Amino acid sequence: MSTVTVVIPTARRPGMLATALASVRAQVLGTPLDRVVVSENGGDPRSREVCARFADLPIDYRLQDPPLPP
Repeated sequence: MSTVTVVIPTARRPGMLATALASVRAQVLGTPLDRVVVSENGGDPRSREVCARFADLPIDYRLQDPPLPP
């Protein structure tokens, strides 16, 4: 059986991250959601707080320290 992994890159945009995670939560999938990888590249700790509000999603949070160059 196949699964789905969602990757959400972000950088200092907690409001947009919350919108993206709400969208993932609302979608109906034909295959199971394996994990949601959130990669914070701006060193903003608020993104971890946003992820905590979506405890029902299998979020794998990654803080890039130091941030990766564009």
